[in-house]
Amino acid sequence: MNHLQSYLTFLKQFLRPMRPLKIVIDCSDGVAGEILKKLFTEDGNPEVILINAEPNPDFPAHGPNPLVRGAMREIAEAVKQEQADFGAIFDADGDRVFFVDNHGGEVPADAVSRIMSGEIKTPILVTPNAGYLMRDWHEVREGRIGHAFMKQTLREQNLDFGYESSGHYYFKDFFSCDSGIVALLKFLSAISSTTSPLRKTVKSFGVVYRLQEKNFHLKNSELVAKKLVQIEATYTGKSKISRTEDLRVAGDDWWFSLHPSHTEPLLRLNLEAKDKKVFQQKKAEILSLIKSA
Repeated sequence: MNHLQSYLTFLKQFLRPMRPLKIVIDCSDGVAGEILKKLFTEDGNPEVILINAEPNPDFPAHGPNPLVRGAMREIAEAVKQEQADFGAIFDADGDRVFFVDNHGGEVPADAVSRIMSGEIKTPILVTPNAGYLMRDWHEVREGRIGHAFMKQTLREQNLDFGYESSGHYYFKDFFSCDSGIVALLKFLSAISSTTSPLRKTVKSFGVVYRLQEKNFHLKNSELVAKKLVQIEATYTGKSKISRTEDLRVAGDDWWFSLHPSHTEPLLRLNLEAKDKKVFQQKKAEILSLIKSA
């Protein structure tokens, strides 16, 4: 049995472009290139330009993690040079994918998910760091960060779709698992259903001000746990609080979340507000609480 061909046949069901598109894909010298070279034909729709598509364990282009500072510079420049409709960049093993618009600007996961989930009827599974672009638009269910928790919750609640801001997208029709390639195909198909440039589409969702996942290293894991308790106590009775492993605090037009790392003594902060002045005020306030003794 040709397992690769079976997989390609399975993937092609998600590829439904409704108009011609031109896209650039950065495979980050990882494994996604081996699939994408066979999935997209040279004379087909969309027109696909692959870069860094040969697996290389030394990752000479920019390293295997698209979230590292500077890693998305090449895909942004390639999209502008090729005048492409959008760009996508995978991590080394292909389970995560990130997108840039037709001007090379990064598209946040909330906006990506909003675009690809337009026809979904069930609630969307999100994590505490999901923002207003999704929460103000669609009913959501909040789950724990981590692929094991996301897959389990998607199955238990029989949900169609879930996502994490780290570039993981989960689909019921992909066995409730995450797939960068399926996310790319669904996003591509959704974009092709509109004639608006991607940047214009994202801007139509409204303006939010966001601090995207800033890491704070603390002395030890005990201090991480203590800090979460202290910050929760500061906002108790004043703001809406949800607390599982993560802490999420929300006001009328702002929210922040703190996620303790599983592997090292650090807190991951996400912060968002609808007003710039409120954003700056809350940013200063929360940073002061995290950094205080």
